[in-house]
Amino acid sequence: MEKFSNVEKFIIPNTSLSVIVSKGDYRGMYNSRIEDFDNESIFITIPSARGVPIPLRPETPIEISFINENGRFSFNSVVKDRIKGKLPLLQIEKPDTIYRKELRKFFRVEARIEVLLKTITYTLVNNSPEIKVEEYSAHTIDVSGGGARIVTEAPLEIDQAVELKFVDKDKIRGLNEIFAKVVVIYESDEKTDAGLEFISIKESDRDKIIKYVFKRQIELRKMSKQ
Repeated sequence: MEKFSNVEKFIIPNTSLSVIVSKGDYRGMYNSRIEDFDNESIFITIPSARGVPIPLRPETPIEISFINENGRFSFNSVVKDRIKGKLPLLQIEKPDTIYRKELRKFFRVEARIEVLLKTITYTLVNNSPEIKVEEYSAHTIDVSGGGARIVTEAPLEIDQAVELKFVDKDKIRGLNEIFAKVVVIYESDEKTDAGLEFISIKESDRDKIIKYVFKRQIELRKMSKQ
């Protein structure tokens, strides 16, 4: 992972963003866009989920992620204020550093691992977002350091954000919750069969998954020789 201090080079108006909130009432992943910036702040559109605006409060810690042709970039920030106007904006703290992860391909291995999947849906009730969190059991078909293919009874859609918790401790221990995005849905007669990309994951957790993938690869090779 590379670190850059010349952050203004990467803060480009109209860049689409993923806004990740890991704590508080509005825990989840939302869509936004850079509108403007100054010496101390970045101004982004109000984060939303499926068209429902999410009124993040000042002092809410957030993680920002976006992709361009040079890789995936991310930085941590905090909400400073909400700006009213024809286009309501969120004023967030401009970071001192920004991080880049190359869009490399991760080796994928077949593996069935039990996971808990959470979907978060929002509806407007009296002009305020009402949150509904639902939990579903799921299992992986394959997994890599960059994502997983899962089977679940949860109704999923392309670009939907979900939260994953690996609960099969006999295979991978000590993983934190991971925010992921649905990138593909495969044809299936019964349950939902979907490919996920990990959007917000600690590098220590990614390392644990990659170590498991290599271990599983060796197991499969031994099985094929029997």
